[in-house]
Amino acid sequence: MSYAVNGVDRPARSMKPVSCKCPFMCTRYVSEDDRNKIFDGYWNLASKNLQRQFISNHCRCIKKKSGNTKLSSRRKETIVYHFTVGEAQVRVCKKFFLNTLDIGEKTVTIVVKNADVRNLVSFFPFLSNMS
Repeated sequence: MSYAVNGVDRPARSMKPVSCKCPFMCTRYVSEDDRNKIFDGYWNLASKNLQRQFISNHCRCIKKKSGNTKLSSRRKETIVYHFTVGEAQVRVCKKFFLNTLDIGEKTVTIVVKNADVRNLVSFFPFLSNMS
């Protein structure tokens, strides 16, 4: 089933296959059935805001662990992805996360960046007047 955006027909969203050989062993801990449930649950959410909340709840920004001291890098943080399977939080790789939800990397980056700004506003209310 396709859908239209601004009068342009787009193919329907579908979960992308993943051939993951990462250290997190994503396919071992998250079955295809679980992936289908996660995909359907995400795309059946009532609004974009709820979808963004889902992403925000399943991605975290953490400080990068180490770096090469000889080279300087602007990257200070890394994004950690996970899914809830049963009662457990299962860490997955970026490719597995994005392909399961059929979303782009930029979507996650924007949501995580905005979540950090919202957290700052909750700690420092005077920042809310600046936006």
